[in-house]
Amino acid sequence: MMVHLRHMSPKLDISTTTCRFCILPEPERIALRTPNFVVLMGLGPIAVGYCIIITRKHYASYAELPNAQLSEFRRVVEAVQETQEKVFGASVLFEHGRNGGCLPHGHDDDLCYHAHMHLLPTTVNLAEAVGEDYQLQILPGWEYLSRTAQKNSYLLVQDGDDLNYIVNPQELPPRYLRTKAAEQVLDDATLADWQAFPSYDLIREGKEAIQDKLEVTWQVKWELRQRIFSPGRMQWMKARRPNDEISLMPTSQSVS
Repeated sequence: MMVHLRHMSPKLDISTTTCRFCILPEPERIALRTPNFVVLMGLGPIAVGYCIIITRKHYASYAELPNAQLSEFRRVVEAVQETQEKVFGASVLFEHGRNGGCLPHGHDDDLCYHAHMHLLPTTVNLAEAVGEDYQLQILPGWEYLSRTAQKNSYLLVQDGDDLNYIVNPQELPPRYLRTKAAEQVLDDATLADWQAFPSYDLIREGKEAIQDKLEVTWQVKWELRQRIFSPGRMQWMKARRPNDEISLMPTSQSVS
């Protein structure tokens, strides 16, 4: 079911009449909920276990993610990738950053401006395939994404331990990164179309394979984060480094 809402991106000054992710579609596809993110089994899985990480609050892309949520986001990514690697042997992430490249032209939700990170369990070198079309640069870390691409569209794709990106890619076709992945993984670019090939049987198979392990992995990371950023530890760190700015991150949230 499509819920019609109205959202405004403060960075783009563009409104969309629909948002696919502000009210979660198909709750049965949810593999994990955290205070600020949801891991959703993706439609049209190019490989079994394909997920997307979406923000609970509406941001146009991950370049708009507040610094206060970066620590949690990193741990969610780590939890998903570690789980995919344990179960399927590989994981690669990518994002169409604020360019509306995930939907075909003419659809009632062309823009799809809600941050969603793709995580695909595959050993293919997606960055190498993208590098044939665009000149990629290495992103030093997640915190640099907002500085580099906050007001622009971008592509982000993982290559081993590196994050590669390009800002304002020209002549970008719809579902560009999914198409590249489908070509590399399935040798069939048409299977990038998640609307035509939603493949709910593969979605259920993927969720059954990863959900329990993902929840356990996330819980370990969340409890570690809570210990690191406990009020007592933060006060101790501040006393040892009084001239440093230490971000007092929220610790009272619970995973719902």
